[in-house]
Amino acid sequence: MTSFSKAKINAGLLAFFMFIPSLTIPIKMFLQNGVIVWLLNLILLVFSIYKNGINKKFFGVFLSLNLLFLLNILVVTHKNEVLSIYMEFLKISTIALILTLKEIDYGKFYRVWYILGVANVFVWTFYINQLISSDIGYMFFGTSMTYSFSIILYRFLDKKNILDLLLLILTFVFVAVFANRGAILACSILIPVLLYLKVKKHRILLIFSTIPLTFFYLISDIKLNLINFIMYINNILLDNDIKSYALIKLSNMFIHGLVESSSGRDGIFHQSFELIKDGFLPRGVGYFQYVTGLVYPHNLLLDIFIVFGILGIPLIVLITIHIIKFFKIERNFRKKDIVIILLIMSLTRLSLSSTFLYDTTFWVLVGVVLSTNVYKIRG
Repeated sequence: MTSFSKAKINAGLLAFFMFIPSLTIPIKMFLQNGVIVWLLNLILLVFSIYKNGINKKFFGVFLSLNLLFLLNILVVTHKNEVLSIYMEFLKISTIALILTLKEIDYGKFYRVWYILGVANVFVWTFYINQLISSDIGYMFFGTSMTYSFSIILYRFLDKKNILDLLLLILTFVFVAVFANRGAILACSILIPVLLYLKVKKHRILLIFSTIPLTFFYLISDIKLNLINFIMYINNILLDNDIKSYALIKLSNMFIHGLVESSSGRDGIFHQSFELIKDGFLPRGVGYFQYVTGLVYPHNLLLDIFIVFGILGIPLIVLITIHIIKFFKIERNFRKKDIVIILLIMSLTRLSLSSTFLYDTTFWVLVGVVLSTNVYKIRG
């Protein structure tokens, strides 16, 4: 098999990996478990290794991360918490890094991502009643639909296709009504960023168009109108026995303030700050869970500083430098656009929920950025 063919196959494998949890919803609902997800992930992993082997850079990154976990287990008393997180980390990061640290045709990846993203919208449309009845989690829905929204928006700005525009509107309505606020935030950030990237001829126009919008905001009672509009839409949904978590939280945020609508995150943030203030030594993986009984701090920076302590500062600086270096040396425009999309999705999600230790988008992003010097990537 030629290198070119492998690059295309690898692109398809990576795109499929991102959508496996949502595209297998019909099978998961039928079996009443998620075994199919890990079975398909295992097949992807074995097939990828069979076709490509394992890159040396993967061994370096993977061994370094595993040594950190091993050291963590040896020196802490909360070994059960560390082992639990370690197993989740292994399942997500191993597959993500193996699939990304190899030659990938990013033009093909973009096209397959789009096809699966559209299929994802139709799957969720069919299972929207299960989402409304809370048989399927709204957080999972939000993450999955952000994948679809981002790539449909990207293709619409590429092709200016009316069908993509209709799909884009449908996807955004689904996200706004049924998803979590993190998904709404990610989609809202993606729109101006991708507009700026793709509509190059009209960048100045886009910048100056914000001036009248800002002026309108200052002279009008936009907040009151927005509250009334959100409550009006929410009442219509409630009349039809549809509960929108996002709209309820948004209206509470505008009326009562951010703290009252934060789903208890203010308390979680307070506990996280107290742990950080109580000495700047690294606490290690699992310490937050061990002390608080909670799953994670719901914020990337808090998560990093609890795990790594004061060492989190040089770590953040190092990551920032590496990302800047990536954009300076990478010549594949498609790959750079994909990294921007993944970066926005990952940062918004990790700023409000999840943990970098086993977040799929984060580890895909890490692998794609690290793959810059592995191969001359096609696209």
